[in-house]
Amino acid sequence: MTRPKVYRPFEKIGIVSRSKDLQLIKDFNFSLLPRMFSFRTDINREYTERKLRNKSQALILIVPTYVKSYVWTRMYDYKHDLTQGLKLEYNANANALIDELPGSVDKDDYGYTVKEKKDRIHEELMGFGTMNQFNQVLNLNYTIPINKIRAFNWMTATARYQGTYNWTASPKSIQEVMGNKAENSNTIQLNSNLRFTSLYNKVPYFKKVLSTTQTQRGGPQPARPGQKPQPTLQKPSREDTAKVAKPKKDYFKIISESMVKIVLGFKDGSLSYSETNGIFLPGFKPSPGIIGNDMNLNAPGIPFVFGSQADIRQKAAMNGWLTEDSLFNMAYATKHTSTLNARLTYEPFKDFRVEFTANRTYALNHQEYFRVNNGMYNSYSPIESGSFSISWFSLNTSFKSPDKNNVSKPFENMKSMRKEIAMRLAQQNPSWQNDPQIVDSTGFPVGYGPTSQEVLHYSFLAAYSGQNAMKINLNAFPKIPYPNWRITYKGLSSVSFIKKYFKEFTLSHAYRSTYNVGSYSTNVLYTENFGAPSTFDDINNFIPKYQISQIALSEQFVPLFGIDMTWINNVLSKFEFRKSRNLALSFVNNQLTEINSNEFVVGIGYRFKNIEMTFKGGGGGPTQRYKSDLNLRADFSIKDNKTIIRRIEEDITQVSAGQKLITVNTSADYQLNERVMIRVFYDSSITNPYVSNQYSTRTSMGGISLRFTLAQ
Repeated sequence: MTRPKVYRPFEKIGIVSRSKDLQLIKDFNFSLLPRMFSFRTDINREYTERKLRNKSQALILIVPTYVKSYVWTRMYDYKHDLTQGLKLEYNANANALIDELPGSVDKDDYGYTVKEKKDRIHEELMGFGTMNQFNQVLNLNYTIPINKIRAFNWMTATARYQGTYNWTASPKSIQEVMGNKAENSNTIQLNSNLRFTSLYNKVPYFKKVLSTTQTQRGGPQPARPGQKPQPTLQKPSREDTAKVAKPKKDYFKIISESMVKIVLGFKDGSLSYSETNGIFLPGFKPSPGIIGNDMNLNAPGIPFVFGSQADIRQKAAMNGWLTEDSLFNMAYATKHTSTLNARLTYEPFKDFRVEFTANRTYALNHQEYFRVNNGMYNSYSPIESGSFSISWFSLNTSFKSPDKNNVSKPFENMKSMRKEIAMRLAQQNPSWQNDPQIVDSTGFPVGYGPTSQEVLHYSFLAAYSGQNAMKINLNAFPKIPYPNWRITYKGLSSVSFIKKYFKEFTLSHAYRSTYNVGSYSTNVLYTENFGAPSTFDDINNFIPKYQISQIALSEQFVPLFGIDMTWINNVLSKFEFRKSRNLALSFVNNQLTEINSNEFVVGIGYRFKNIEMTFKGGGGGPTQRYKSDLNLRADFSIKDNKTIIRRIEEDITQVSAGQKLITVNTSADYQLNERVMIRVFYDSSITNPYVSNQYSTRTSMGGISLRFTLAQ
């Protein structure tokens, strides 16, 4: 099929074609015909007739058995570029069964004649069969023309929408009573890229300052074809240099331009957001028609089959689309997942680069039983569950390590912050405000004791993030992520002393911290008053809406400080110091597990170019010669990790695990050809545990490995 014609109605209008400010109108276009439409159908019929041999001298009547399968599959694919920036794709698969009458296909039996059986098949074929399964996907991809607007030509953005609909038939024996399963989902994605350098260049002064940096990086430019080379300036003689006075340095200009470069160091960034939603509707009686919708009943509706998340249960119940069986026990469910990722690059001067990243992931699932009771549809046992993760900032306490007695200052702060957090929570709760003077013997407000889930939760976040207990956000699922970063600096490679010995000399540092709620679910005993908890548990604490089993903070410096070096003689070496901390607070037993790890890594490697090796063939076979690079590698590391358990109620701290691990890894690999690589290695490790119930161990392993790559 030839590509459809694209119409641009405003392209040749004079004022529109000449003006850069009207680029958006000039580039407006559309296409009337689809880019592709395809249809495919498959009919698969299987018939098996089996009659067992009668060995009972006809004393037992044995009738034939029949196995029938008559499946009609239809596949649709439609693609239409509505504009060059807006593209639509639709595909659907319909799986239908041709419902045959029982018995043989060429005999009168089971009370049906052969003609009646054929008429039934003909009737089913004319009705396109009995639908068994239907799936469809709609995709809309849009390149947002924001860069066509002159003020925003430094930005690009895309949007994507995907809507799905799946319908699955229940077994025929219960279909009339229990209905079928209908499910939809939608995915919305937004992506944008920002080129800040293009934005800065809109200001002539900024463009001039930033262009000098680029010129210094690139050095003198070669002459273009057809252009005369720039004349080379001759070095002046001593007499001339004596007469010419050296120009004075304009320190104000140097400082001002340096400040501009620091402020305008942000070069580019990106932002992406995606959201997925879905509805699962069981007990749905109507069958799909065109584009999945029963056009006679308009069920479940055009918006639903293309991913709408509007709740149609009441409408479906009023129109008789749902099962009326009071024993129906399949749950109605919804799902929601959102993901946010952001990246920003900062380069204030040459060879110095900082990359900031931030992310957030939130998942929420809801389910309940929606069925008939005494002639009315009602919801029963609603439950919500999900998970949460966000980039965090806990650098304020990163280097507050436990002392020799394993006493941790952040943990002590956490315990002392509980009263402040408890009072803040109590003052926000109308149920407590009705009698704010009631305080228990420990000094905590009633309902928010020292072991309350919410009190421990926010005290933990405040103490280990280094925040004020009176200012920390009392929200278990924060909206805005904190940035993490990675820093690299290659500027030392140009220092004469280092340049004498190294081809490349790179310093690096990276920080990554994450706050996780592994899983949460609705507390079945929860009740609320004006949006706040109002029911007490057995120890007189308010029952929170969500029951959380564990929260965690994970912090890593990968590395805290690192050096990567390439020597003049092509030797590769690295030095890294890594540090990590993992904190897990369990609300099941009010226990904090803290794992601290420090690791020192030294590595060295070298590549011998074009090394020839000869291997003699076995059994007098021909000698094979190979020529490839030989890579040598050696790594040495010392890792110290310790696991400490802190029991909050008992006020007990103990080391439960930990060890000092020394490892040496050496290897040599040689690529025989594109598919075969031979590797010789030797690894050794020594473990010295911190607890008495473990033993010091030493492990050594060496050998030869041969790797075959079969994939093309």
